[in-house]
Amino acid sequence: VKQKLSPPLLKLTGGEIFIIKNIMEFIEKVAPLHEAVIVQTNGLPLTDEKIDRLARLGNITVQISLDSSNYQGNSYRVLSESIHEMILERINKVVMAGLPLEIYGVMNNRSVPHFREFVTWCGRFEKNTPQLFPFPVRGPDSQKFRVGEEQFWYVDDLLTMLPEFSHVLPPKPYLDRLCSFYNDGGRSWR
Repeated sequence: VKQKLSPPLLKLTGGEIFIIKNIMEFIEKVAPLHEAVIVQTNGLPLTDEKIDRLARLGNITVQISLDSSNYQGNSYRVLSESIHEMILERINKVVMAGLPLEIYGVMNNRSVPHFREFVTWCGRFEKNTPQLFPFPVRGPDSQKFRVGEEQFWYVDDLLTMLPEFSHVLPPKPYLDRLCSFYNDGGRSWR
């Protein structure tokens, strides 16, 4: 792929890539071949050593899946509050190491009531603010986790937060489409 297409960006995703044997050596080998390398993780396997090694490469962006900074809002994703706190600690370490961080948060019936708090939490990192990308729950079991109609206002509330948190939230057209997805009953754009 590198020789034929010369892609400027490489995204490594899994399952959980950081449990793969020798993944750090692989990342260190391929990172110089690309302008940017994105590594997607749940955050738990990110040790201090791995974070330091990623930061030294200079072209790594970390993507972490987290539905809320509040345990209740993230409780579909993790089984205990202590695991949730460990993820928040890893996020703090990634940010403090200066690595760009994107957080992908599923909007589900537990997480949406906490999204205002989540956006504010992301905004507290002043020098290296994570970008938060909320998106609708998907997949075969999505009905079980879907945002209820009575909760749509939480999604709409993100638009009111945009002026203050434009450094955290995606651009207005993204949020407009997200709100439209809920208020119009599904995807209405291509």
